[in-house]
Amino acid sequence: MMVHPTVFENLKVAFENYIYDLDNHGEGITVTHREDLLDLAVMSRRLELQFALIDQPDITARVRLEASVEDLAVEIMEQTEDLLLCQLQLRFGLNRPASEQGCEQHIFRLLREIWGNEVKLELTAIGSYDPDQNALTSKQLVADVRFDRKIGEAQIEDIPELVSHMIQTLYRLETV
Repeated sequence: MMVHPTVFENLKVAFENYIYDLDNHGEGITVTHREDLLDLAVMSRRLELQFALIDQPDITARVRLEASVEDLAVEIMEQTEDLLLCQLQLRFGLNRPASEQGCEQHIFRLLREIWGNEVKLELTAIGSYDPDQNALTSKQLVADVRFDRKIGEAQIEDIPELVSHMIQTLYRLETV
């Protein structure tokens, strides 16, 4: 008996193949982090792939794909026809000097311009404090891009365009 891979597995392989191919063929990015997790406590799956431009390792892009036990059960029990069973989230990170003010608004507008109004954007600033200087020395800006709907295998063809937008975002964040 042959077992079919889940929607999560097929999307995971598609993302990995596409992003690693860009890295391996010298397309200007390098994969900097990868996690493929099965959380046995709640039986969820998660893939995180992070990459950066080769010449700009401090500005990163991360794709996060998740499927819950409920998503898997719906698929196995064939309780849905659409098979939109995976949550997709993107994250961009960059480090800035703590003294730099106002770049958050610029980054938010830049992300809205690239990703449109259909996504949820959240920008978080995390500061590093130096007690000897009694001041913040740097801050990391983290921008999350969340989509309102889940995705499925029908969106595999959209992966190249999605990753292209992510790379475009990295290039645009270089100018901030």
